[in-house]
Amino acid sequence: CYLLEPILHKFLLEYGHLLNVHFVMGGLLQNVEKQEQFDAIYENWNTLKEQAHLPINPEIWKEDPIWTTFHVGMVYEIVKKIDLEKANIFLRHSRFLTFLHKQNIAKYEVLEHVLTKLDLDAKAIIEQVKSEQTLLLEEGFYTARSFGVTSYPTIILSNSDNDGAIIKGIRPYSTFTNALKDLTKSKLLLKQ
Repeated sequence: CYLLEPILHKFLLEYGHLLNVHFVMGGLLQNVEKQEQFDAIYENWNTLKEQAHLPINPEIWKEDPIWTTFHVGMVYEIVKKIDLEKANIFLRHSRFLTFLHKQNIAKYEVLEHVLTKLDLDAKAIIEQVKSEQTLLLEEGFYTARSFGVTSYPTIILSNSDNDGAIIKGIRPYSTFTNALKDLTKSKLLLKQ
């Protein structure tokens, strides 16, 4: 989720050395077709822009609406099997393209551009997305259901004793550090 980006980015920079991070796709748009749906998302983004104080450009929903985010999710699933770090960068860049630059991430050429910048075989990855379709997302959907995830974003932290913390929605940075501190039962050490 783009609104969680600054918080999650800081958290991973400071404590990522203590974590194994796995992003699971969920809350994706499959086939948005009606103008009323695009208008509702436009209004939602306008509200979020004011509330979150983040740069969000909702005009994409008026100019070139995103009819699906499944493509991004499918590309992410393929790339994470090749290189997890590049997959996470792909996801982050896709968010920035959408929220800041009004790029329609439902279009394969937009995704190809990001993949090429990451020095990945964009054509082969897009062909795999076209051939496998939603099968690529099934594992993530299953994982989300098995943890009882019903809202996005949801962050699940757990330790080696299988104790866990679930953080739903956009929460302050301190929520993440407090949850991690509770799970590690110690003083957190920032990455040096």
